Amino acid sequence: MTRPDPADPFGTAALREGIIAAWSSSPTRLREDAATEADHVRAGYRDRVLTELAQNAADAAARAGVPGELRVWFADGRLHVANTGEPLDQGGVHALTALRSSNKTGAGSTVGRFGVGFTAVLSVSDDIEVRSRTGSLHFSAERTRAVLAERNLPEPESGVPALRLVWPTATPPATGSDTEVVLTLRPGVDPVALLDAFRCEAHDILLELPGLQTLVVADDEYTRHRRELDNGLWEVRIGDRTWWEFAGPSARWLVPVVDGRVDPVRSDVLRAPTRSDEELSLPAIVVADVAMQPDRRRVLPGAHVENVVRGYARFVAALPAEQRLDLVPLPGFARSEVDGRIREAILDDLAAAAWLPAADGSADLVPDRAVALPGLTDELADVLGEVVPGLVIPELCGPRHASALSAVGVHRLGLARLAELLSGHERDPKWWNRLYEALTPLVVDAVAAEELASLPVPLSDGRTVTGPRTTVLATQLQDLGPVSMPWVRLVHPDAAHPLLARLGASTVTVEDLIADPALVAAVEDADPDDVDPDGDQPAGAIADVV
Repeated sequence: MTRPDPADPFGTAALREGIIAAWSSSPTRLREDAATEADHVRAGYRDRVLTELAQNAADAAARAGVPGELRVWFADGRLHVANTGEPLDQGGVHALTALRSSNKTGAGSTVGRFGVGFTAVLSVSDDIEVRSRTGSLHFSAERTRAVLAERNLPEPESGVPALRLVWPTATPPATGSDTEVVLTLRPGVDPVALLDAFRCEAHDILLELPGLQTLVVADDEYTRHRRELDNGLWEVRIGDRTWWEFAGPSARWLVPVVDGRVDPVRSDVLRAPTRSDEELSLPAIVVADVAMQPDRRRVLPGAHVENVVRGYARFVAALPAEQRLDLVPLPGFARSEVDGRIREAILDDLAAAAWLPAADGSADLVPDRAVALPGLTDELADVLGEVVPGLVIPELCGPRHASALSAVGVHRLGLARLAELLSGHERDPKWWNRLYEALTPLVVDAVAAEELASLPVPLSDGRTVTGPRTTVLATQLQDLGPVSMPWVRLVHPDAAHPLLARLGASTVTVEDLIADPALVAAVEDADPDDVDPDGDQPAGAIADVV
């Protein structure tokens, strides 16, 4: 077995000769390599320098089983990007020099090193060093151009492929790092603007790549802190910004949190795991395991993006009860085909699961068995809990949540329907009084009053009738307790409430009761020989009143 040359531990000389031989035997291959590399830089991997290098750093940390750290700084005209984790190996070297392959392995190809995304560095540099504890490499468009001239190979119109030929160097990585990428910036690349752009990406990168814990850009350090909460939620904090995170079978979901309340995302992109070009309108960030095209900008045709939503309902159910509807996608135009498919799958998942908090404190409700009463208060919910099953908590019944409730198919209960549901229920008069008191804040106009026209009302004689308009209130008789007056529909004194007057009940005095024509007719029809002051005849009631 041949021992590696200490000056060339990865055998770059043999790699170079193999590639040059291929170019010499087939000039077309040289033009193809140059065109492919140029396409990667102009299209798929434009503006992804930090993203791709951070992905490599996260992969290296995952392989080494250590918290990943990435440091970026500018010095002596060169951009330095250093990381901790597994150092460069033979497979990584081969991946760096191959435009069409990668040594990434594992689920979703997110664990490995140096895929074709490394070509992103060519957007800012054509002189690149990769320094590692196990050996260092140098890529140079200038040196490649010299080789082509030496071998009498024509330079392609699209330029020389800078990442195909590699040379060994003896420069070690920066102290405290396992691997360091050094980019000599091309003239016209502003290092200040470049570092500013990296700072803007820092939070996203740390959210997307769990293997990376710390990112330092010049003098600014960003560190992700994570702690477990209840119900499967995790708190993720980077600086003064906070997210709640939930891991499903095929995706991680994150939502920003401000002062303890979720702040739904207005627009974002699919992250798989890093940012793609698939626009989304979901209320939460999704970092998913989805089959993507090689540059990870677009989903592969036929990919089952609907699978990423599995467990979304459990994510929503893990939130505080009054905040759950904030994570329901609201009706609107989808931003992309992928967005539309994911939104529809989320609504299907929410419609089939129990996650809506019940007003009576029982188990969470499935949306099609839940009822929302606009304007519901704690007091009204407490009264109605006995007769209207499936009420959701009052905090979710306000106008702000109307669209979300409709999106998941929750039935909205109007006052007219509520009055119908209350019919036929026998309850103590004091219960009805509590109901009227709790309903009062909802009767804000004539329309609301009309909707409650069929509200049941208990009478003093023990009957319960439909509609306050056929009843009368006699406040002067409150101290007498229930008095049977068969000639008039007198509201039971324990149920009497001002709301009934607003809904059409008449208010009468003792004189009105005694002078009522119905009483006069009853007295005239009564048998003089059958008068019992203590019985149910009008005379008995009159005696009580007098």
